[in-house]
Amino acid sequence: MVKPIRIILNDAEVGWSDGTARIRQDMAEQRGNRARNRAPTDRETALKAHVVGCRTELAGKRFLDPIHWHSLNDSRGRNKTPDLGELIDVKGVDERYKRLILQSDDIKDRGHWIFWLIDMIDTHTYDCCGWCYGKEAGVIDQSDPSGRNRSAHFIARNHEIMKPPEALIQLTRRPNNEKP
Repeated sequence: MVKPIRIILNDAEVGWSDGTARIRQDMAEQRGNRARNRAPTDRETALKAHVVGCRTELAGKRFLDPIHWHSLNDSRGRNKTPDLGELIDVKGVDERYKRLILQSDDIKDRGHWIFWLIDMIDTHTYDCCGWCYGKEAGVIDQSDPSGRNRSAHFIARNHEIMKPPEALIQLTRRPNNEKP
C-alpha cells in the first residue's frame, strides 16, 4: 500500500488558491462551459469543486516544487493541459479514502498522462497519495462502487498499479526534460 505524503498549506496559499478557483469558475461561466461527467451545474457546488481542485493541485506543486502549475487556462485549451508540468493531472478529493476516478476520455485522450490522487483532509492539510498512468487504469473494469452507475474506472488506493508520490520526483527531475 502506498503511504501518503502530508502537505500543509498556509493561510496565504489557501487564500491564493481559492482566488484562483473563483477565477476558474468565472472563466468557465464566461465561456459557457457545460458541466461534463455529471459535474455540478449550480454555481455554489461548481465553485466548491474548483476550490478542491485548486487546493489539491497547489499541494501537489508544493510537494514537487520546482514544477509549473497550470493554475489557469492554458493556450492549448481545456483538457489539453495537465495541472502540473507536462504530464501530471491531479485528481483531488475532499473525502478521505475515495478512489482515483478516471473517465473513459481521460484514458482515451490522455493515456500517457499521470493521474495523481490527492486528499483534502481539511482547509490546510492534504495527503498526496498514489498515482498511475492513464493507460494502466484502462485495464481496470468500469464499475461504480457508489452505485450511481457512472461510466468510469475506479482505482482503489491499494491497487497494484498505484505508485508512491516519491516516484514523481524522479520523473519530474529528468535531465533535459526527457519524457518517461
